[in-house]
Amino acid sequence: MKPIERVEIIIKDNNLNPSQLEKIINAGNGTIQTAIKRKANLKDKTLIQILSHFSNYRCEWLLLGEGEMLKKDSYYVNNPGEVNEHPENYSLSTKLLHDTIASLKKDKEFLYKQIDFLNEELSSCLENKKTNVQAS
Repeated sequence: MKPIERVEIIIKDNNLNPSQLEKIINAGNGTIQTAIKRKANLKDKTLIQILSHFSNYRCEWLLLGEGEMLKKDSYYVNNPGEVNEHPENYSLSTKLLHDTIASLKKDKEFLYKQIDFLNEELSSCLENKKTNVQAS
C-alpha cells in the first residue's frame, strides 16, 4: 500500500474529502485529489503537513505502512464536546481544536468586558456611598 492510499484512509477516518484536506494542510488545489486518482506519490512536504495537522496518526504508518495507524497515548474526538479514549472509534480533528480555541478566545473577550462593566458599577456604587456618607 502506498502512502497516498493511507492518506485516503485519513480522509475517510476524519469524514473529509480531498479538497477539505488540501485546505487544512494548505496544499495546492487538486494536489491530493490528483495523487489519489493517479495513485501517485505525494511530496514529503505534503506528508509532513498531514502529520502535523493530524498528529494522532503515526508517521511510520503513514510513510512506510509499518506498525499501528494511531498513536496509543492520544485522545480522539468525534463530535464537538465528545472525548473518548478509544482510538478505534474516534479521530482527532485539528479543525475542531482550532474552532474550540477561537471560541474560548471569544469567551475570554466577553468575560473581560463583563469585568470592566462590573468594575465601573462597583466604582459608581462606592462613589455614591462616599457621597452619601459625606452628606450625612
